[in-house]
Amino acid sequence: FPSHDTALRIAKIAGCSSLKMKFLNTTENFGTYKEIQRRLPCLKKANLLLKYYPTWTLDAGINKMIEAFRVFK
Repeated sequence: FPSHDTALRIAKIAGCSSLKMKFLNTTENFGTYKEIQRRLPCLKKANLLLKYYPTWTLDAGINKMIEAFRVFK
């Protein structure tokens, strides 16, 4: 998912009705570091070598993160 889609997804799951996104210039924040604009992770190698298979969906992970932040707030 592109980062703005992920931010919107997190806001929706958290029940945030008003979201103001600010897109940052990576050069201003990280210098000449080149951020990957779009990630397409593949777990095939982890599946093959480590027998790793994710047990949570993205939405489940977001929910866990939100719960943890609310507990420690």
